[in-house]
Amino acid sequence: MRIAVILAEEENPRPGVNPISWLLLTSLDISSFESAITCVRWYSYRWLIERYHFVLKSGCGLEKLQLETGRRIEMALATYSIRPLAKVLSRSLYSNIFEDYQLLINN
Repeated sequence: MRIAVILAEEENPRPGVNPISWLLLTSLDISSFESAITCVRWYSYRWLIERYHFVLKSGCGLEKLQLETGRRIEMALATYSIRPLAKVLSRSLYSNIFEDYQLLINN
């Protein structure tokens, strides 16, 4: 198996903030700068996905249901996913709008 290594570093971090520095290992074919950027973008979604799972498990108590069949788990996920998805997406949207606003103010 071939492994590609991608080093992604933030060039201009906000003052007082440590720059992002990710060392990513992937089995995907990274043959161009664009494919490396795509891989980094996918990795950046990790934080949204982790937050979604956290809200789903702790906020909605999905694990407490202790469902035993695949069908029941699917139905519960379909029902319980709405709240955490809305919460995570609204926070992400708010965060992006706030960062864009800060960029406008500072420039």
